[in-house]
Amino acid sequence: MNDEDVLYAKVDFLSPWFPQVDPENKRAQTFRTWRSQKDILLTTATLTSISVLLVNVVITIVVETKYRPTGGVVSMYEGSCSWVKNVDIVSHILINVLSTLLLGASNLCMQILAAPTREEVDKAHLNRKWLDIGVPSWRNLRSISRTRLMMWFVLGLSSVPLHFMYVESEFRIL
Repeated sequence: MNDEDVLYAKVDFLSPWFPQVDPENKRAQTFRTWRSQKDILLTTATLTSISVLLVNVVITIVVETKYRPTGGVVSMYEGSCSWVKNVDIVSHILINVLSTLLLGASNLCMQILAAPTREEVDKAHLNRKWLDIGVPSWRNLRSISRTRLMMWFVLGLSSVPLHFMYVESEFRIL
């Protein structure tokens, strides 16, 4: 493959029409392009996951130390039904927000792991195969490295229980 075969993909060929493809162009150096870089996305997903973990650990420690569960049940409040109902709604909203953040971070990482690199696309083309670009695809999993494939499966397996898990908080009204 020589340079003339890939003329359509050269930066200097595309930059007059799409200045954002040229990393040296001022229009390409925006916050939007910076935050869409793979390492920035992975860092954001990692920080989101760590934040969710920390919130869960802190809540667990507070509940364990303040309310002393007996038989796996925590009695946090005895009193007004309307107050208990409001606390129940707020706690479920918090659980849903945290699990959505964690699931979104995991999904983002899975999409990045399944996205083929330029070298993987070139290798597939040499073997007269094609890969999907820009969409999650099972087809790409056959062409990515074993390390990325294993990380993809670990994230997938850990996300399934989170997605289907229903945390039931029981508030007893006495």
